[in-house]
Amino acid sequence: MMNSNDGLIRVRYDGQVARLVIDRPAKRNAMSLSMWLSVPAILREIRAQRSVQLLIVEGQGDDAFSAGADIEELQSASECKQAAENYVDAIRAAEAALGDFDLPTLACIRGFCMGGGLELAMACDLRVATSDSRFAAPPARLGITYSTSSTRRLASLVGESRAKELLFSARVIDAFEACQVGLINQAYMTANFEEHCAAYVGRMLRNSQRSIRNAKLIFDSIRHGAQFDSSEVRELRVRGFSEVDFREGVDAFRANRPANFTWGRG
Repeated sequence: MMNSNDGLIRVRYDGQVARLVIDRPAKRNAMSLSMWLSVPAILREIRAQRSVQLLIVEGQGDDAFSAGADIEELQSASECKQAAENYVDAIRAAEAALGDFDLPTLACIRGFCMGGGLELAMACDLRVATSDSRFAAPPARLGITYSTSSTRRLASLVGESRAKELLFSARVIDAFEACQVGLINQAYMTANFEEHCAAYVGRMLRNSQRSIRNAKLIFDSIRHGAQFDSSEVRELRVRGFSEVDFREGVDAFRANRPANFTWGRG
């Protein structure tokens, strides 16, 4: 856990799952500069725990995942170029560290998910939300600009035309529309949200973590322009046939039983 007078990012461990909690409920979990700066180191700490197989990112409480960057701190960034550069670089480093995290990541969203909070959610592999959640990409309301990587992620999720509409209008959309356009994967009723999230996570944890991590690697290569297997990816695919997870998967299929995959588990 990295603490700050301006909010904190907490980490909780629950067996194979780590939870990165944005904890500043008095400001709807708005991200301060110190919180942005803490994210890369916290992710390195989580990755060092060999038992962890999946990361959940969530906000403290039910009101907000994160309402975005701290407006007062954004104002202070206008005082000099160096302050603006420091802020832009801190946000970029945080969302890049989350986007590059090699374990599967899931944003569990309650309430408001706006601005910088949406950038963090989009940097996760998957997003689920309560049915009363609200989303917005509001830089145009403030006269500032999303990073190229966040803009690319938004366009990748909802398509370029829809991404432009959301950025140009800066309008707030509800969970139903967010799910309909592909910004989130699922929306669940608030009363049963924890149970649905647990079931969602459980399905992923029961599958081969080797397959999931390699799929992440391939998605990354596609993002960087790959159209065919590199020699490294081909070798990963070939080697899979001699790995323990493949033997277990085949045995489980033949015996009509759940597989007990063990690859990569600490």
